[in-house]
Order: sequence, then structure tokens, then C-alpha cells
Amino acid sequence: MVIALGGAPGVGKSIFATRLAVRLGITEVLSTDAVHEVLRLVVPPFVMPELHRPVSDLVEESFAGFERQSEGIASAAAAVVAGFVEDGRSVIVEGVHLLSGAITAHLANSARSPVVVERVITIAEANEHGEHVIDEAVHDLERLTTIRSIQLHLMARAHQAGVTCLDDRNTADLAQDVVDEIISKGTS
Repeated sequence: MVIALGGAPGVGKSIFATRLAVRLGITEVLSTDAVHEVLRLVVPPFVMPELHRPVSDLVEESFAGFERQSEGIASAAAAVVAGFVEDGRSVIVEGVHLLSGAITAHLANSARSPVVVERVITIAEANEHGEHVIDEAVHDLERLTTIRSIQLHLMARAHQAGVTCLDDRNTADLAQDVVDEIISKGTS
């Protein structure tokens, strides 16, 4: 089983992923932030300059830099996830770099045919999102507008890929939604 949780900075992806892992007995949680740091060490800036810049610096009108960074990181994360799947282990992968549909597409031809559930976690209210940003020590509250634009971009991508967006207000409802889809896919 693979659960992929995308979303903008400060929406609570890491906390939700950890709580969901405990609830489901999943011992593997992969953060795209960790994958990003490893890639920054091994891929030089002249090969992929976007890897060496913060996400918030890559958001411009077209989101092209953000997309390039996310595609590189999501591909590497998908390869790691594929390794877990081939070993027969369940995993939750979370991060801002998960482009909706990428994990499902990467695992489409897997011999193990894992159940894959993708969600984008959101926070509807800007003020509440700002409070999360402060709570999670994302030290750039002045960039809340940028973070909110990332959320809108990820929500549009999710809509295009048919991935459900869920508001962070009630983690029990979020968890139940994921569990319901796992059960639905497991019995079909």
C-alpha cells in the first residue's frame, strides 16, 4: 500500500502522515524534503539549478521552476517508493513536491500492483494557514501569499489528475477518507 500526501508548506502533511502511519501500522514515512536534501548533495547546480533554490523562490506566474524542481524530486521519491513496494512494504510519502498522479503513474506497471491513495492536504482559510505556518516554524510568514499560491497550484494539479483535496480541519475525517479508499480499492 502506498499513500501519497501532497500539499503546500504549513498544511500539516508531516504530522498527518505520522499519525496515519501509526493508525495503519505503517513503519515507512518518506518526506520529499529528505529526498530534496539528498538530491542537492549529489546533483550539481549546473545540472539542475532549481534543486538548489527554496520552493518559495521558484514560484512565479507560470510555476515553471517549481514544476521542474517538483518533477525531479517526485521522480526520485517515486523510485524510492517503488523499492518499498517491490520489498512488499507499505509506505506513506509526503511533501510539497508530490505532483498529483505522479506516484500512481510511476507504480502503474509494478508487478505487485499496490493500492495507491493520493491526496492533497489543504487549509481553506488563509488566517488559519498562517497560524499553521507559525506553528510549524516555517519562518517566512511574510511569504504566506506565495505559500497560498502554491496551494492553489497544487489544487489545480490535483483536480486535473482526479486526486481529492482534503481540508486539514479534522484529521480524523482525513484519516477515515484515506482508509475508506484503501478498503474500496482493496475489495475491487
